[in-house]
Amino acid sequence: MVTKMKMRPDARTASSLRRQLILAGIVVVAATAVALMPRAKLPQVGDHWHARYLVVICGKPVPDMPLTRGAIHTQGDGVIHVEPKTRAEAGRNANLGRFFATAGVTFV
Repeated sequence: MVTKMKMRPDARTASSLRRQLILAGIVVVAATAVALMPRAKLPQVGDHWHARYLVVICGKPVPDMPLTRGAIHTQGDGVIHVEPKTRAEAGRNANLGRFFATAGVTFV
């Protein structure tokens, strides 16, 4: 008489496989979430951003700069207005160096 034995998977192996699949699923979800996170945005043509500024020399605040012109300017109100009109003024080119250059400020 020939008897067939049913092979039953080891419970520990099935449990281990289940844990590995769950862990793999968590990794995939986390990687997807990181990939979809918003990146730091740089100013683009048509944007209009505001940033308050304060210049302090030797521990004493100096008055706000007067009105300046350009894509990155101030209206004499202690606020930097970032309004790129061209691609050359946008992105990484919209920076404090450009702001101070339009205001005629040099650093020595």
